Amino acid sequence: MGKKILICFFLLSLIATPVQAQLRLQAGFLDYQEESIKVSQGVTVSKEETVVNAPRGEYWREEKKALLQGGVIMEANTGTIEGKEMTAWFAEDRYLFRQQVVMNYRKENEEADQTFILKSAMLELFAKTDSFQAKEGVVIDYQERLLKSEQADYNGETEELVLTKNVLIEEENGDWIKSERAVFDLASEEEHFTAEGPVEIEITLNDEE
Repeated sequence: MGKKILICFFLLSLIATPVQAQLRLQAGFLDYQEESIKVSQGVTVSKEETVVNAPRGEYWREEKKALLQGGVIMEANTGTIEGKEMTAWFAEDRYLFRQQVVMNYRKENEEADQTFILKSAMLELFAKTDSFQAKEGVVIDYQERLLKSEQADYNGETEELVLTKNVLIEEENGDWIKSERAVFDLASEEEHFTAEGPVEIEITLNDEE
């Protein structure tokens, strides 16, 4: 009786499509209630190729919604996302991470490098379109640059990254650009971005020896 119990549930009919999606929950302990399912002692939630791990959580059947807490790690096709807690709307493939969020984003693209690390206080992922919105102290390590802003929006269909509010682009050599908005074309083979106003830039001038 003292051994860890493994509980697996297949929750069907999450999405009204000809081929119904399946959600699988695994946990060490389950508390099945009228409106929700509480799970703890190590939780794994799987939907198609997305896997989420957390110490504990709760799933509401009618809303097809879950709250996972205690340190959450999601693994998906485009990389991993970590945060202290996550709210998920599984029918919509929408995931909201809060507190100390770190996303390692990678996407296979023969034409451009779309790998970066993002840190923020909040990140909302829209998995169906491979898009996201991050807010509050956004820092992105991308192509040997540090990108900072209050908000970052990525459109997976256009492969465009938009930074807004107190934007700072820092180069490795100390050069920097400040603006209120910057747009990065992640699909481009070459480094390409625009910034708009007011824009301030500092460039280091090295004397030739």
